[in-house]
Amino acid sequence: MKSTLKESYFSDTLKWTFLIGSLVASGLLIFKSDYEWIVIVLVVFSLIMFSTRSQIEIDPIEKRITDSFEVLWFTTKSEQCTFQTLKGIRLNKERHSYTANSRARTAQTDFFEYIAILEYDDQSLEITRQVSYDSFAAEMKRIANELQIPLYRMF
Repeated sequence: MKSTLKESYFSDTLKWTFLIGSLVASGLLIFKSDYEWIVIVLVVFSLIMFSTRSQIEIDPIEKRITDSFEVLWFTTKSEQCTFQTLKGIRLNKERHSYTANSRARTAQTDFFEYIAILEYDDQSLEITRQVSYDSFAAEMKRIANELQIPLYRMF
């Protein structure tokens, strides 16, 4: 059974903010006779933002991993590799911390990023990175169950 992981390239917040802003701008510009071309550009950018995604497909029957990138629902880049055995999925956690300075005050940002790495043969492939652990863990459990491989939590 194939296991597929699809991820949007742009965040949902960015996509919906751009779409709402485009609708407002289009509504204002539709009445101006010289600016209809901007509406078309905004529609194209919105379509690009909603359709751009990366996809990893793991097929244990054909022993093939396909990593592809899609824009406007067309695959623009695709890489395939073969494997002999799938060893498991390793889950790691990285801590990120940075300071933002301004004239008024200093703010400290601190968060964890969760990383899933597929181990096969003597190689590894990073599957995904996410900040939300709950959705990350649920997705990795689904993939591990579909592929019937163990999860190794390293934290």
